[in-house]
Formats: sequence, structure tokens, C-alpha cells
Amino acid sequence: MMEQADQKPDESLFSRIDQIGVVVRSVDECVRRYEPIFGEGSFVVVEGEAPARLGNGQEVMIKGKLAFFQLGPVQVELIEIQEGPSIHLDFLKNHGEGIHHVAMYVSDFDGRLAEFRKKGFRVLQQGQGLRRYAYLDTKPFVLELIESG
Repeated sequence: MMEQADQKPDESLFSRIDQIGVVVRSVDECVRRYEPIFGEGSFVVVEGEAPARLGNGQEVMIKGKLAFFQLGPVQVELIEIQEGPSIHLDFLKNHGEGIHHVAMYVSDFDGRLAEFRKKGFRVLQQGQGLRRYAYLDTKPFVLELIESG
């Protein structure tokens, strides 16, 4: 999985798209459907559970399955939530499957998150899965910060 640390953090709070997150009902079904297009073995699938904090402060445990593949310089993340409340399940219920967020890897996760908060953007969900992350309410879509490293 490719990642880039931010290069000029003072120019823009969000300077590029490193990842597109897509909420799906079944990661396995999507991998079967897309492998003929993107190539056999192009997906990395991980499954597990991790703690998270929702925007209302509620601490939750989220269980899910993720699949990642590279599309040029952009990583695509397929997200299947199996248990636990999450913004992904809310999205699936309200909109069905589809693009949920765009993300950027950042080297100074805490500093960048503080800058977004200072500008009035609300955190919808944050936690530590494979890396620390935070989803930000930047209507009409969601931005995600992912800690690089």
C-alpha cells in the first residue's frame, strides 16, 4: 500500500487525495467482481476489530473487513463494517454502497487534526485501526486524515 507524507503542510490543510474510501456490503463480493478488472492478487484484504470514538464521544468497538488496491497513485479502500456503530454503517443505511470519503496521509497527525478543529471542522469518528485516523465533517463529503509512518 502506497502512502506519501505531506510535503508542504503550510500551503493547504488538504493538498492531495491519497485514498478513496468506498463503503460496501461485502468486501468478498467486490473483490470477486473487481479482480478481473484490476488484476488477480491486486487486493490486500484485512479483517479485525478496533476501538473508535464517534463524534458524540461514544467509545465503540468496530469489527470489519477492508480491502485495499492501488489505482495509479491513489489507494482505494473497500470498507465492510460487520459489527458496531460507525459512520460507515450510517452511510450504508442512508445512501447505500458508494464513495464515502477521500483521505490524505499526514506525518503530523495531531497537528493537522488540531488545525482542522481550529477552523471549525467536527470530527465524525476517530480511532486506531491499521493506523490512527480521523474522519472530518466537511460537507458535502467526508475527509479522512490518516497518520503516515
